[in-house]
Amino acid sequence: MRRPQGFDGRGRARPGASPAARGAEAGEADAPASGEVRTEAARPAAPTRTPPAPSRVPSRVPPAAADPPSSSSAPAPADAQLTEPIPIVRPGGTTTDDAEPPDHEPSRFAATIDAEPTTAESAAGGGRLAGWRAKREVRRATRRRRRYERAEMRRFTKRQRNRRIAWAVGIGSVLLVVGGLTAAAYSPLMAVQEIVVQGAGERVTADEVQVALDAQRGTPLPLVDDRAVGEALAEFSAIQTWAIERRPPGTLVVRLVERTPIAVVAGGGGFRVVDGAGIVLEEQPVRPEGLPLVDAEGGLAGDGFRSASAVIRSLPDELRSSVLSASATTADDVRLELAGGASVVWGSAEESVLKAAVLEALVEAAPPSTVSRYDVSSPRSAVVG
Repeated sequence: MRRPQGFDGRGRARPGASPAARGAEAGEADAPASGEVRTEAARPAAPTRTPPAPSRVPSRVPPAAADPPSSSSAPAPADAQLTEPIPIVRPGGTTTDDAEPPDHEPSRFAATIDAEPTTAESAAGGGRLAGWRAKREVRRATRRRRRYERAEMRRFTKRQRNRRIAWAVGIGSVLLVVGGLTAAAYSPLMAVQEIVVQGAGERVTADEVQVALDAQRGTPLPLVDDRAVGEALAEFSAIQTWAIERRPPGTLVVRLVERTPIAVVAGGGGFRVVDGAGIVLEEQPVRPEGLPLVDAEGGLAGDGFRSASAVIRSLPDELRSSVLSASATTADDVRLELAGGASVVWGSAEESVLKAAVLEALVEAAPPSTVSRYDVSSPRSAVVG
């Protein structure tokens, strides 16, 4: 019966033993047992092996101590005899010189050895720390450079920025004021609430004008249409010109200039009061006092009427009130009849102002009741007859 390996005293070499020890163990295992005779010829020659050179890389794990040489084994090489165990520093500051940790603490020694950083790991950690610090310094320098550049930019552009700010503030203020006024002007706060009429007389009253413009109440002042106002006032023939004024917050002022009646024209079963342009202001059944009666060829649109009206308008107020009638067959043949029985040969409407001054002087020198005719057709050589 074959015995298993290890029971005959020729077990495997212990791990960590030196080559000499392993050779000695092998020699002892190959030695013949008592009673056995072996010949050298039957035994193959063992090749001579050179022991490997010891590694120069330092190891943190101490090699296993060699077994004490036996009296029957060969002497160990010099390298194995000079090898000494490397002390291990355990957590807690204790140092052991044992060549091999106790059998009951293998995991503790392994954890202690693995937990201690190697020289390469320490160098790598220091390199990462130095790189992180360098990057941090670069970032700080970049931020400082950017702050400096911004400060320099602000310093060199300060005047330009102040000019832009001033322009922006000015334009913004103007736009704000204009926008506010525009919004207020077109809001109900600036709507027409009161209508004031100025220049109204006997023929056109203020109440009549206010009633005609009542549609403009509630309209914002800027939106009051002049054309609409003119259409409303067109029904009053006595109004010659008109103008409106907007007074915030809600007053509309209407200024009127009435037509001045200068003569009376017979027609239509009564008498028509007209102004210098021949506009009929009113009609009355009886002749009104204080206005001359005009009889002209061609009616109100003829040249005779235009010449006669121009002559009447050029007369002074006192002299005009003494004119009873005026006639004109043509534009160059105007005649006047004065109270007191005297007549005036006027001629054309040219130089009417000079002729009116000469006639006034002649009437003062010779009243109409004392003469029958005044000829001022040539004002520089007037004749009294």
